[in-house]
Amino acid sequence: MTLEALRCFCAVVEEGSFHAAARRLHRSQPAISHQVRTLERETGYPLVDRRTARPTQPGEQVFARGKRLLADAENLLRAASAANGEPPAEIRVGCSDTTALYLLPKAVREFTHTNPATRLRLLSRSTDELLAATKRGDLDVAIVTLPVNDDELAMSPLGTQRFVLVVPQRHALATRKRIHLTSIADLPFLQLDPSTRTGQILRTHLRNAGIAPPTAVDSGSFEVIKRYVAEGVGVALLPEIAMMRREKGLVAINVPELPAVEFGAVWQSGGYRNEAAEMFFRLVKDSTTLR
Repeated sequence: MTLEALRCFCAVVEEGSFHAAARRLHRSQPAISHQVRTLERETGYPLVDRRTARPTQPGEQVFARGKRLLADAENLLRAASAANGEPPAEIRVGCSDTTALYLLPKAVREFTHTNPATRLRLLSRSTDELLAATKRGDLDVAIVTLPVNDDELAMSPLGTQRFVLVVPQRHALATRKRIHLTSIADLPFLQLDPSTRTGQILRTHLRNAGIAPPTAVDSGSFEVIKRYVAEGVGVALLPEIAMMRREKGLVAINVPELPAVEFGAVWQSGGYRNEAAEMFFRLVKDSTTLR
């Protein structure tokens, strides 16, 4: 039994198809199929339903244990490299576009100046995608919207951030410092896509408050939403972090009834984090402006 066979099999289960597994691992589909067949011969059981690419009952056991074996092997290689005094070639960090723009710049600058031999690779995805990538071992650390309840992941909170109402500078509400949530019930809204964790939190809060504002645009990007608010398309509820810079043509207004969103860092539970990854995590924690 080889690590390569386990890696191919686990990728098929995680991706839901042989084709997607081949694309992820940069292998041909026949090569993935060959490795899975080899593993099946060695275990003596069919491990994957060829029609659905779902694991069989024996396959579920091999998948659960195989993931741990692959993680242990990866951690072993990293630990050996660190013990030899070699700086890691890269560390892999997951985050949203907004986190990369507003939360990470200071930490990235300090890290790259201190660790010139280590490349910092940033992956921008939704929280759910980042959690899945971290569990697979594709990321060393991810900065996501909390809560996260998963035994396979360790978590450290970084802070909380409230939402604010963002309106165009010439809007009738632009001179107000604070308004009540009911005041915005009939305004055209640019809403965060409900597939995002933050979008889900906002929509649930509004629904529970009995507010269903007319939606002009849905988008998964804070930056896109801000641009369209500035163009007068509507108003939006965004985390304060998205308004940290002086935004031309936009005004942020406090709405006390809006919820707070918690952000945090997650990584594989029990996974090995080299000194460079630990340093980056500390820099992020020290430089965060979230409260």
